[in-house]
Amino acid sequence: MAGPLAQAPDAYRDALLAAAGNDAVHSMVSALSAAASQAAQRDGSPPAEAALQFDALRKSALDLIAAFDSLGRGDLATSVALHVSDAALAVLRATDAQLQSLAPFTPARGDFSGWNGRPGGSLRAFGAATPQALQAYLAAQAAAVADTASYAASALDWLTAQKQPLAPADMQLVSRWKALSADLAQYRAKSPTSAIIAVPAIIADQLDKLDVDNCSVSLAQIVVPETRDIVASAGMRLVSSAREQCFRLQTGNGMEAYEQIRSFFSRYLAGRFPFAANANAPAADIRQTAAFVALLDQHLADAQRGLAAAAAAGRGRTGSEQFLAQLAQAKPWLDALVARGADGALQGVELNVEWRVDRADEVGADQVIEWKLASGSDVLTYPSSGGPPARWKPGLPVSLGLRWAKDSPWQPMFDAAQPTLSSELSVATWSGGDTWALLRLVRLHQMQGEPGAASASGGAGPAQPARLLLTVPVHDRSGAIQTARMFMRVGFVGAAKTPQAIPDLPVAAPAYEGPGMSTVRYPATTIQDEAGRG
Repeated sequence: MAGPLAQAPDAYRDALLAAAGNDAVHSMVSALSAAASQAAQRDGSPPAEAALQFDALRKSALDLIAAFDSLGRGDLATSVALHVSDAALAVLRATDAQLQSLAPFTPARGDFSGWNGRPGGSLRAFGAATPQALQAYLAAQAAAVADTASYAASALDWLTAQKQPLAPADMQLVSRWKALSADLAQYRAKSPTSAIIAVPAIIADQLDKLDVDNCSVSLAQIVVPETRDIVASAGMRLVSSAREQCFRLQTGNGMEAYEQIRSFFSRYLAGRFPFAANANAPAADIRQTAAFVALLDQHLADAQRGLAAAAAAGRGRTGSEQFLAQLAQAKPWLDALVARGADGALQGVELNVEWRVDRADEVGADQVIEWKLASGSDVLTYPSSGGPPARWKPGLPVSLGLRWAKDSPWQPMFDAAQPTLSSELSVATWSGGDTWALLRLVRLHQMQGEPGAASASGGAGPAQPARLLLTVPVHDRSGAIQTARMFMRVGFVGAAKTPQAIPDLPVAAPAYEGPGMSTVRYPATTIQDEAGRG
């Protein structure tokens, strides 16, 4: 109609304009409105059929709108456009309903909550027998999304071009479909930013490879493109449910593992040296200690993952976390202590000794002409005799001796406050012969406030061994009594052949819901009256 009107002679234009308002024109509008209404009411018709009907309606409407615009009847053109928009919304709703019923990339159970913590979770969730079958299914889903969305393309183009006011629900619908249309353009361009490409890849690769050991870290690295369409929403639901299931499995397994560790420690080791605050506490059994170390091999990593997952969710327990952190810090040392050779004998650790540290704080140390640390038949001396390194293992007796020169004005004597100290012929000797003799010696002399290892909360590795304070009462020829003091460090040589501190060990295992744990706290070393320096 627009063509003839535009070409009509000016003499006839006024008559034609007047005719625009007559019954014939209104009949055209009514007929087109009826067609639009019928299309809008066919919600049950297949989207493909509705799309074809809408295309025909749109073509006729565009011609009619152009004609009315040429007549200056914008009111009639707007009326037609509104009727067509109603039909476009009906097509969009029908196509959206079909897409929702397709439920793209959604497992049979709806999410990943049925994952059992083992690899192959995507295969099981989507009922695929092989990775190839899963890939084929996902490719078919992507194709189905693209095919279904094509039915709404014309209706979406119309609504986008018209920019007419819409109800809030319809605005959300159009917004979702604009997002899907943009995603489909990226999909056809094979862009990795397309959710239709990324979500199948996430399912087939990252989700399928998950196991309970790596799921927290792996899931934290998964990024679903924020395209805000149905495919991105499905991917986000999958990843979110996988995170929830990972948390449930890790915390469940972790709490069970933690309880295994806690109950064994509490029953067999807590309060027994070296797992005791009191250096004179009864000794822990070496066999039970070895069994505990083997238990850590089985459960420590699970317990740490479980507590880390709980902490990330705001359900952490500081005491339990510190208990595990101390065990993890001490684990290499404990491994070395209980390791056995091919003959079944304990292998022990190589000792590292620093003699006469902090000389500025010494008192009377220059009168000591020999320092000697004996571990079984191995002996280290200062000044060094150049012998082989000394080793120590649980059960090996240990002694630490200081020898004064025979003509020294000061000589060592007995000290009732130090039961392990003996004095004879110018030699003061601390000795011990139980399972943990070396550790008791270190504990008894370690300076207060100097932990033997980097703290569990902040240290990146073993610290310098703590100073040991050696105090010996001495007397001169007149009978005057004073105290000599000197310092040394005792550690061990680690796997990297570097000196390391003997780590602190926990002394109690808190229940997960319980209060914070207690740890080793070394008693203050009493410093008596000082003898003359140097």
